[in-house]
Amino acid sequence: MYKLTIDKTEFDLSGDWTIERWMGLQKWDVSLDFNWPRLISESTGAPLEDCVLIPYETQHVGVALISSLLTPEWRTPKRRLHGHKLVEFNTMSIGTFIDCETALGRDLKKWMHMIVAALYNADLEKTKTWSIQDTYPAVSNYLNWRDGLYKSYASLFEIEDSEVEGAENESGGPDAAYAWYDFLMVLADEKFLNIEKASERGVYEALNYMAWVKDQAKKRELEAKRLKI
Repeated sequence: MYKLTIDKTEFDLSGDWTIERWMGLQKWDVSLDFNWPRLISESTGAPLEDCVLIPYETQHVGVALISSLLTPEWRTPKRRLHGHKLVEFNTMSIGTFIDCETALGRDLKKWMHMIVAALYNADLEKTKTWSIQDTYPAVSNYLNWRDGLYKSYASLFEIEDSEVEGAENESGGPDAAYAWYDFLMVLADEKFLNIEKASERGVYEALNYMAWVKDQAKKRELEAKRLKI
C-alpha cells in the first residue's frame, strides 16, 4: 500500500476510491502540471496548500502512480459483488448492452456508475459507493469484449477496424441514448408496448436481426434502382 508523507503525516494512496470519488478525480487533466497538486490533494486527502509545496519531480512521480491506480486493469474481475452477479457478456440482453453503450457514449469518466450498474444489474445510485478497484476490471473486460463484437458487426454499424474503439460515439447527437432508442424501436416493430420484451432479447440475436433488416433494406433499394433503369 502506497502512502504520501508530508511533515511526518501519512496520507493514504492505495487507490481504493469509491466510483463517485474516482469520477471526481477524472476532471483533473494529468497532462497539465498545474493540476498536479489538486489531483494529489483530492486523491490522498492531503491539504492542497501542502501539496503545492511538494517538489515538481516528486509531484510527477505521484501523479504517475495515481494515473496507474485510476485504471486498475491488473486485478481479476469480481464475479459477485455486494450480492450482485456480473453479467455474462455473450448472453447479456440487448437492453443491458444498450445501457453500457449509453454510458460509454456519454463519457465513462462521468458515467462509470451507469456501466457498473448495468454489468452487475445493480442500483444506479448505490454503485457510486462501490470501490473502483473492485469494479474497473469488469468494465475493462467488457471493453475488450465489445471491441470484438463491433468488429463482428462492422457492416451493421458501418465502421472500419480502426474506428472500433470509438464506436460508442458513432450514433452522434447530444446523447447516445437517442440513437439506441431508435435501434430498440426497430426491434420492437415501432410499437411502444413491445419495447420491454424487445430489450430482453439476447445481444447477438438482436444484432443479427438488425443486420438482416439492414440487408433487406439494401436489397429493396437496389431493386428500386434497377426498376428505374
